[in-house]
Amino acid sequence: MAAVFDVERARRDTLGASRVAHLNNAGAALPPAQVTDAVIGHLRREAEIGGYEAAGATAEQIEAACPAIARLSGCAADEVAVLENATARRTWPSTRCPSSPATGSSPAERSMPATSSPSSRSPAGPAR
Repeated sequence: MAAVFDVERARRDTLGASRVAHLNNAGAALPPAQVTDAVIGHLRREAEIGGYEAAGATAEQIEAACPAIARLSGCAADEVAVLENATARRTWPSTRCPSSPATGSSPAERSMPATSSPSSRSPAGPAR
């Protein structure tokens, strides 16, 4: 049975949800408190020990991201790519991904960034 998403909890955890009708989710959604706390905590760690050292200290968490996303998405971990942003996803060479026997396409060709908007879904990029 699929897990049920708790919308009310998500609203409680998202500071801006009670203040604005935020419709710009394609570029940058309102972050929940857990994300804000993690980003601020990492920035403090960088200030204390340096950026590369802070990244190294979180390597296990970063490595666990693809398998966790795969479990949530119902796919294999090698079908998940975590990139800096949607622009990086559009410019990422799909030749680095193995083809799927079922579709003949690579995972990158079948994926959509979580921050995609209708205009960015074209293989050529946003409409001009």
